[in-house]
Amino acid sequence: MAPTDGAAALAAVRDFADLMLDHGRAAGGTGAALLFAGQLNPRTRRLPAGTPEDPGLLAANREVAGCGPTCQNLLFDFGLLDVLRALTAVTGDQRYEVARHEYLAHYLRYCRYPESGYFPWGEHVGYDLVQGRAVQGDYKGWHEVKAFRIPWEQLWAADPMATRHEIEVALWSHICDPQTMVFNRHASMDGTPNIGLGPCSLADSAGAYIYSWSWLYRQTRDPRLLDRARRIASLLWDSRSPETGLLPSSEDRPDEMWYGEPLSLACLLLWAADTLGLEGAVFGEQARAYLSAYEQYAWDTVGHGFFDTLNTVTGQPVIGPSAHYPDIARPRHLAAWRRVENSNHLAGVVTAAAIAYDSTGESRWRYLFDRALGGMAVKAAIARGTPMVSGDAAGVLAGLVCVARRSHDSRYLAEAAPLVDYVLQANRANGMFTGGGQDAAYYCNRLGAADLAAAVLGYALTCSGHGQWAPPLRNPYGAVPW
Repeated sequence: MAPTDGAAALAAVRDFADLMLDHGRAAGGTGAALLFAGQLNPRTRRLPAGTPEDPGLLAANREVAGCGPTCQNLLFDFGLLDVLRALTAVTGDQRYEVARHEYLAHYLRYCRYPESGYFPWGEHVGYDLVQGRAVQGDYKGWHEVKAFRIPWEQLWAADPMATRHEIEVALWSHICDPQTMVFNRHASMDGTPNIGLGPCSLADSAGAYIYSWSWLYRQTRDPRLLDRARRIASLLWDSRSPETGLLPSSEDRPDEMWYGEPLSLACLLLWAADTLGLEGAVFGEQARAYLSAYEQYAWDTVGHGFFDTLNTVTGQPVIGPSAHYPDIARPRHLAAWRRVENSNHLAGVVTAAAIAYDSTGESRWRYLFDRALGGMAVKAAIARGTPMVSGDAAGVLAGLVCVARRSHDSRYLAEAAPLVDYVLQANRANGMFTGGGQDAAYYCNRLGAADLAAAVLGYALTCSGHGQWAPPLRNPYGAVPW
């Protein structure tokens, strides 16, 4: 199989974008024609019908009620937004940019939650295109922001007031105690603050707040925002183990690190540091310390993999039942190309290392990237015909493209080429990128279909010498977020 060249990859992404403009803005609900559907049946090019023959994805999954078959969800559309923006830049075709702006302007003006003004995004809340309103699941009706690099600059350009409200008010509602800055990663959509409630954090949720408050501080110069970011960063810093420097995942597992979470936190801290310049130097220092502790303890020198879970005090792996959740058995290593419940994906190490290398230029993080990439065994996975969830493939591909641009080493693009070929065959149907893996029958933004389009576009533009327009890495998990 000959590697796909940049022109062919660009054509595939442009075909996808054209289909999304023509069919992805689903009918139904007030103004829904300006919003992009979160799921589409590539055969009919319509929303899933909800029938046994065309059920759509995630309909019975109460955890992700905001990503159901008829829902739109901005939090998982960042790849699509970046594709539309980049295509206008490199082709001059304004249709893509007009569609991107119309989507954001309509969403920010008309789709916010009526009681609070919060964005109906994330796994538990979405905007139903058929009903024309925000919907919550009956299990978790919570505002939760995942650890992405949210394109706040795009939202701000569309509606500064709505964007500021989400960062300044909605994210602040997650704080349980303004003095200590302990927080709950979930908050009520009706605007009731978490003050007085018990914490239920995750470190990378705090990272999302730190980056967001830092970004808004640069726009407004409101010192309260920088103070919030610094104090919640200090809360995490003080919770590290003095013995190892490792960070526990949350209060309910005070001496266990799950999910490789210091990596995603470190990425968000590096982005905050890049945003703030000298004022964010401490965030960069903290990020390097988290990365260093992970690098020191997470690699299994005997089993040649990255440990899934670590005891933060001893630095030893937790394998089997967790001390805090005996019903949850911790696997030995982070897995590649398969989903493990209550775990992360090895692609998260790949992508976090790429982000760290891109932000700092430090060779140790490129070495970490190379080691994790080796564990992905991309060529062997392709040779076996391994089903790849699109979000997982997107993380690996975007990491390769990012490191290629930063290092000017063409070997990374050469490694990316067969992966591009593979996903263009296995993760597309009727011109649309799909969820991939066992869910290849549908376009699904929650499973990373749009992120894969963005990663393929990044490869195409880098190959053609237009890497400055390549979509940025936004997901430090490097995979479908759990």
